[in-house]
Amino acid sequence: MPRRRRPRWGSRPLLDAGHGLGHVASQKAILRAVELARAQGIGLVAVRHSNHFGAAGYYCAIAAEAGCLSFNYTNAISKVAPHGGSKPLLGTNPIGFGCPTHGAGPVLVDLSTSAISGGEVRSTGGKGKSLPPGVALDAEGRLTEDPAKLGCLLP
Repeated sequence: MPRRRRPRWGSRPLLDAGHGLGHVASQKAILRAVELARAQGIGLVAVRHSNHFGAAGYYCAIAAEAGCLSFNYTNAISKVAPHGGSKPLLGTNPIGFGCPTHGAGPVLVDLSTSAISGGEVRSTGGKGKSLPPGVALDAEGRLTEDPAKLGCLLP
């Protein structure tokens, strides 16, 4: 296991999360990006050595509440079969967008390359419920609605 380091900022807008929680690192990163945007007109921050960061839209909401337009992305391990495939080759690769508005709440978009999120699969399985039809395959490449038999997610 890699040696854990405390999160720190380098000389560039790069946060080394020290293999820590993605949620913590991503919150620090979006706050730093907002700070940079206010000072310079644009804020770009990258995070490395991090883990799963949760819902992409959460960080976009923070930026939108601060009056900033935001995009955030992350990579993810292979959980998604490509179109027509039956083996996980692609990550869910979450994508988030946020935009403040005049009046009502912000416009927030939170997407991934899979038909259902990994978090939703875990939540559904933990409640003893079935997956929606057409979102997952079992290890043999057959459609499944059983979270316990998940082989991969569909796009």
